[in-house]
Amino acid sequence: MTVSVDPETPPSSSSSSKVGQVITGVVASLLTSAIIWGVTEWRLQESERIRGRLQGVWALRTLTDSTSYTPYDGLTIDFMLSITVDASYNVSGEAYKVSEHTKGGSGKTYDRKEWMRALVKGSIINDRVMLTFDAVDAAGLRSAHAFQGVLSFRGDQGLLAGEFRNDVANQTGRFCANRVAIAKGERATAPNCGL
Repeated sequence: MTVSVDPETPPSSSSSSKVGQVITGVVASLLTSAIIWGVTEWRLQESERIRGRLQGVWALRTLTDSTSYTPYDGLTIDFMLSITVDASYNVSGEAYKVSEHTKGGSGKTYDRKEWMRALVKGSIINDRVMLTFDAVDAAGLRSAHAFQGVLSFRGDQGLLAGEFRNDVANQTGRFCANRVAIAKGERATAPNCGL
C-alpha cells in the first residue's frame, strides 16, 4: 500500500487554526508579562525616587476642620518633622510641636525646651504616604495623629498634603508639609502650602 501526498494540498484548516491559536496565546502571554514587568519596574523606580526625596526635615501644619471640642475647631498646629525611610519603604523619625493657634488667632509658639516630641512611623506605597505620630505631653496626656497624603514635588521642593485625624477630641482635618533645609537646632519655618 502506498500513500501519496500532494504538495499542493494545504494542511487542514482545523490544524492551522490550532497552531494560530497557540502562537497568539504565546505572544499575548509574552506581551502581558512585558507590560507587567514594565509597570512593576516603573513603580519600583518611582517608589525609590520618592523614598529619597521624603527623607529629611519637613515643616508640617495641621488645620482642624471637625472636632467634638469646639475650641479646637479651626486649630492649626505646626510641627517640625525629621524622617528617614529604609529600603523597605518604612518611615521613622521624630516630630516636634512648635506652635498652635486657634481660629481666633490666639495661641502659642513654644520655646525649644517646651516642644512636645512624638515618634513617627509610617510607610510609602507608590506616591501615597501614611504617617502616625504617637506623642505624650508633659502632663502625661497621650495623643495619636494619623496622616494620609500624597507626596508631590515642584522642582526640588517637596510638598506633602492630605488628611489627618487625631484621637484627642475626635479631630479631623487637612495637613500640608514642605521639605525644608535647616541647621541642627534651628526651628523649621511654617509650611508655605496654603493652610
